[in-house]
Amino acid sequence: MKKYFVWMCNGELIFGIVLILFGVFTRIFQFNRLGYWIDELFSITLSSQNFSSMFSDITMDIHPPIYQLLLWFWIFCFGNSPESGRLFSVLFALLLLPLVYYGTKSILNGTQRLLLLAMTVFSSGYILYAHETRSYSLLIFCTALIFLLFLRQIELGISFKSQSIFLLLSLFTENIHYFGFIFVHLLWVFYLVFVIKKYWSENQRLVWQSIFCYIIISLGFGWEIYKILFVISKSAYGNWIPEPNSDIYIHFFSYLYYFLPYKRIPLLVLFVILLILPIPFFIKQNFRIEFKKQKDKFFLTLGFCSLFLLLTFIVSLYKPMVTSRNLLVLSFPFYICFSIWISLMTSVWRSKYVLSLVTLSFLLSYLSFAKFYYKDFQKEPWREMTNKAIELSQDSTLYYSLGTQSFWNYYMKDVNKKSGVMEMLPTSESCREILKVQKEKNVKQLFVFETMWDGMDAEKIKNQRMCLDQISSLSKNQGQYQFIVMTLWMYEF
Repeated sequence: MKKYFVWMCNGELIFGIVLILFGVFTRIFQFNRLGYWIDELFSITLSSQNFSSMFSDITMDIHPPIYQLLLWFWIFCFGNSPESGRLFSVLFALLLLPLVYYGTKSILNGTQRLLLLAMTVFSSGYILYAHETRSYSLLIFCTALIFLLFLRQIELGISFKSQSIFLLLSLFTENIHYFGFIFVHLLWVFYLVFVIKKYWSENQRLVWQSIFCYIIISLGFGWEIYKILFVISKSAYGNWIPEPNSDIYIHFFSYLYYFLPYKRIPLLVLFVILLILPIPFFIKQNFRIEFKKQKDKFFLTLGFCSLFLLLTFIVSLYKPMVTSRNLLVLSFPFYICFSIWISLMTSVWRSKYVLSLVTLSFLLSYLSFAKFYYKDFQKEPWREMTNKAIELSQDSTLYYSLGTQSFWNYYMKDVNKKSGVMEMLPTSESCREILKVQKEKNVKQLFVFETMWDGMDAEKIKNQRMCLDQISSLSKNQGQYQFIVMTLWMYEF
């Protein structure tokens, strides 16, 4: 009973539980406030197909398959409603919270664990992508887990069990996202260097065993390598990604620490102060002793992050691939670096002061982010446009789109159970067929949905526009006929 009372009165434990509960709240609060945008619609519609159709599509899709396969199983169990799709991402965002606190016991001290947890709880990037039906929430969780396993083996030694789990999670993570692949393989380079350096003279079997594991990991990505060479290289994938520039890295930093001022508090200045605060204390012996204990882990993590950024930057000079959201794979290692660095202050200050200062700073960062995210942040209004079209619809209505009709059909058919949206093909035969159907069915109203992406194919949109002109002319000659074009981002009647 006494032990239980002491456990319940543990200040660090109570603080950790409070942080986790707040993290649960931020992940769940208004998770479905906004409708899906085009990338989310791609995910949900792809995994809403029957398994054979979905599997056939992902074998030639530019993305690795794990996320879509898991999402298909989730949809099979819980349906493909917008809430269900979002909750799949929320699930992994929630699992990350206890992982950060309880999964780091053997490699971080109590103060470092709480600092890491506070950063995770208030991370704007983690909250943002917990509310999107895409692979990033799963990717963040898996890269965090695999990095913790890496550090655990460095700190505590390598066993057959730990290496087997490390191998399986590596195979899983590299097939979630291409940046998961880069993360895993660079991490294994660090891992192999460590194994060879430490065990070559005393346990060569472990060295060759580790090399063999890496070969398995490389083979496990074989199909994706084929797609990179023969599918992605011939597709338009990534054409929208700009060359490496400062905006990408500033945006990535805002995912780690949202730095726009809050109530005139200069959060960026506050973060810089936190970053440089430990430096003057190097003159104190206690600080230097503590730094000596932590420096290997600190520089290993910092070196991994720095090399990752450098390599992806160099590759992006040839083929742009770096985006702020893709760099989220580095968020957890960066948070570990920062938690170790700030925790050094506990050698000269009480840990509760250090924890309070960092938690307050990241809480203000979250409040600044929340003010923007829950009030001003918007996505493409696919849901709102579909709802408006249904509101304006009459008994005799046809729906067409200039492209991406499966995305419109998600909200029209799957969610609202209305008649489907058909694609207006860029041919004169298709136009004549539309006019014929209008006449035969005595259609009194026709909606045409278009998006900014429909205009990317100039020849296609030119032919479609000619058909729209014909339909528009027809509507002018029929007094009771409505012809409505709805353009994404705004309504045009």
